[in-house]
Amino acid sequence: MIKRIRYFFAGFFMGVAELIPGISGSTVALLFGIYKNLIQILSELKFNRKTFTLDYLQNKLQISLIIFLIIPMFASLILFAELINFLIENYNFYFYRFLSLLMLVIGIYVLKIFDKALVFYKKILLFLIGSIFGSLIGLIDIQFVESFPFIFLGGFIAFSFFLIPGISGSAILVSIGLYETMINSIATANLPIISSFLLGALVALILMPRFIKKIYFRHNHKVDSLFAGLIVYSGIILL
Repeated sequence: MIKRIRYFFAGFFMGVAELIPGISGSTVALLFGIYKNLIQILSELKFNRKTFTLDYLQNKLQISLIIFLIIPMFASLILFAELINFLIENYNFYFYRFLSLLMLVIGIYVLKIFDKALVFYKKILLFLIGSIFGSLIGLIDIQFVESFPFIFLGGFIAFSFFLIPGISGSAILVSIGLYETMINSIATANLPIISSFLLGALVALILMPRFIKKIYFRHNHKVDSLFAGLIVYSGIILL
């Protein structure tokens, strides 16, 4: 029962974290001590004849436990999306200044500039590449933002980074210009946009856990440095 309570609160705060750029839901999972098991569960997710058997759901997906994570996560997403949407509509200037400063701080934290795990010049080079990538993203025509391919891609990217500790999916949404669109869509129940986003997230859910287990854990410092540049650049643009 204690384990289920821990998953319940982890799910709630993971949902809140994913609405705030710069705070990673997976980092929250790490703090609650459930990240490793969560990735293990997701890496077992396969869609075949065995997927919905009781044995598979209970032993591989740990459904009786994971349900205590999923329900409060979605509840907090819906609840706090309305609050953030209110702040955007009524206190836009102050909210985005706060957002900018938060992303700058988190981006620098993600870079871990004093961490010796990666050679300094390589870290800075990857950081600059991430910043350049951010500037190129900024050239995307805003009319393309609410098209199905872009929303789908946004869902895929955001959920991918949701699974990676230290990098916020919402921060990436800010970087590609989808953050406000998705917050408003959740708050107003815009089903076409939400459905497109969730479809992309579902694809990431199927593919990314295996990638994380095989690749990210080996090269996490390089990936972190690259996307730290993207996040910091986005924070500067918001100022």
